[in-house]
Amino acid sequence: MTRAVRTAVGVVGVAAAVATILLAGRLDLPPIGIAPASRTVEPVAADQSRVCGGALVELGQDAAAATAATTVGAPRIVSGVGGDGDAASSSLAAPDDAGGGAGPTVLTAEPGDAGSTLAGAQTQRVDLERLSGFTASSCDEPAAESWLVGGSTDVGQTTVLTLANPSTVEAVVSLEVSGEAGLVDAPGASGIVVAAGSQRILSLAGIAPNLLTPVVHVMSVGAPVVAALQQSAVRSITAEGVEAVVASSGPAVEQVIPGFAVPSSRPVERSDGYDYRVPGVRVLVPGSLDGEVTIVARAADGSLSEPRVVRAAAGSVVDVPLDDLGPGTYDLSISSDEPVVAAGHSASRGAGGDDFAWFASTDPLDDAVSVAIADGPGATINLVNTTDEDRSVTLASGGSSDVVELAAGTSVVRPVSGGRVYGLTGAGGLHAAVTLIGGIGIASYPVTPPSAASDPVVVRTR
Repeated sequence: MTRAVRTAVGVVGVAAAVATILLAGRLDLPPIGIAPASRTVEPVAADQSRVCGGALVELGQDAAAATAATTVGAPRIVSGVGGDGDAASSSLAAPDDAGGGAGPTVLTAEPGDAGSTLAGAQTQRVDLERLSGFTASSCDEPAAESWLVGGSTDVGQTTVLTLANPSTVEAVVSLEVSGEAGLVDAPGASGIVVAAGSQRILSLAGIAPNLLTPVVHVMSVGAPVVAALQQSAVRSITAEGVEAVVASSGPAVEQVIPGFAVPSSRPVERSDGYDYRVPGVRVLVPGSLDGEVTIVARAADGSLSEPRVVRAAAGSVVDVPLDDLGPGTYDLSISSDEPVVAAGHSASRGAGGDDFAWFASTDPLDDAVSVAIADGPGATINLVNTTDEDRSVTLASGGSSDVVELAAGTSVVRPVSGGRVYGLTGAGGLHAAVTLIGGIGIASYPVTPPSAASDPVVVRTR
């Protein structure tokens, strides 16, 4: 009897335990554990900064030092914030300048919102025996990577590379140079040290000589830099132009070049390949696969040119003449089945002599951006709407404003006043460039969106 009771009690106990476990599994019990401590940190907004390219450079002023770089003259700089604010300026050191001139100008301004971004641009005109022409370029933000599409180290042409580091940390730069025969084995193209607060000036011919159509991929670690090329040309004993080559947009299957100008008077009408005196487009497929590239020019009246289709070998640069384009301003559309980088070139003949310009491909803009219009002749801002929506864009400066209407898939060329900074609103997704053309020469530079601000960071401690 006693054993039977004990057995019954045991069965009841087990049943009660099972029921308790099952019931506990159905209850919403609070989790056991401690959540990691965390806090959200809002990064302190840094001052805005832009670097202007500095004075033009001449190589070999001293016959005893043929590769020595010497700056000549001084550029005229236009800068501002949002069309109304002012920017502070300082200079970088230029240890490679044999003449001991002032280095590039660094523009700074307090952190701003979307409508108060810092912008700057510079122009310079020179008329020397071996260096003559008109140049204009934007003042740009430092970047860890840049694509410079332009220049030449062929006979009669000189190209220098400038690297500016406005930060307080040294930068170490590596270069990949591609040309008509592919990637160049370039000794001295890596480990280039750019000291904090300074500029380096390097002859591209010292890195990649006898190159007709270079494209330079600039990569920096330690600190971002502003990289640019300066190309000048001499034919026989006559200087025939100078231009700054600023960064084009990175590799993509669609590229846009706004404001491509074909002057009514140009030095040469036809070409079978690259000639800085003839309108054309330089293209590089930087990947491992060949690309089929299509180039279409759209005039201000909306008419389209016949597509130019070329096969570009992987890693090699091809220069496509556009010598069939009549005088006018165009936006160029470059499409490919493989990512490409691209830029256009054109030339003018005027009272000031022959000159040429490079036209960089551009990135889409933010809704609000500042645009510095360099001080020079015949300034226009060129807007391209590649979106599928009609857009209304406002240009404002000094208390006055102008509304520009752009239908989907169209472009507009609008005259602007040189030497002023404009605030551009409603421009999200558009492409833009500034072009200057007149009797003293031709020049162009892209309008670029500011780099993205830092997002809040969640910090978790263990």
